[in-house]
Amino acid sequence: MAMPMCRRTAAALCCCLAAGAAQAQERTTRFDLTHCYVAEEHVIEAVVSDHQVLAYRVKVYLMRGTTRAAEPGGPLDGAATRCVGTFAYLGNAPPKGDGYCELAVSAEDRLLFQWSAAAGSGSAAILGGTGRYRGASGETSFWALPPIPSLEPGVTRACIRSTGEFKLP
Repeated sequence: MAMPMCRRTAAALCCCLAAGAAQAQERTTRFDLTHCYVAEEHVIEAVVSDHQVLAYRVKVYLMRGTTRAAEPGGPLDGAATRCVGTFAYLGNAPPKGDGYCELAVSAEDRLLFQWSAAAGSGSAAILGGTGRYRGASGETSFWALPPIPSLEPGVTRACIRSTGEFKLP
């Protein structure tokens, strides 16, 4: 037997209100971090021999580090980080890069970011998480801080500043 029109309307309204209430319960958290890391780099490059001009250079980075929130104890403070990424230098063009980073606040509570960068700054999207970050989404922007000297060939030490927000269901 078909549901009367007023009941169908009421049922549809209840579904819409429930969906709206679920969205209203979504929690947004802003963060402001400094992320410092050490990166092992692997390089593919070609130099045009007759002019000693760089044709291209591609660097693959394996990075490990930690975060510090601008306010001690703030969101994502002290997270351990693991990242992979590439940067391409093509002729005289500014370098462009992309990759992924995982921020682990604990073994269970992790966030996965996908990032892209050019000319010392970039942005990232939160793809998801585990534990208390399950279902997370959000975005961040970041920029390079002054370089840190490295004594080891093939090793980069650096810090970036990152501000953004994540949303939890």
